[in-house]
Amino acid sequence: MNGTTCFSYLDTPMAAPLSITELMPGAYNVMEYTAVAAGEQVLILTENSVDPVVVQALAAAAA
Repeated sequence: MNGTTCFSYLDTPMAAPLSITELMPGAYNVMEYTAVAAGEQVLILTENSVDPVVVQALAAAAA
């Protein structure tokens, strides 16, 4: 890679479908950090480039 080569986080590989189990501790930490209480509704707002497995992990933790 030279000094003129640009890349972004979009160039990183997507998570494997079975890696949701590896993402769950972090997803639970997000819910704890944001103080989501039982019975509350959660809106997950992401860019269209976010890996769907990450969104699924957040939705599972919110449920």
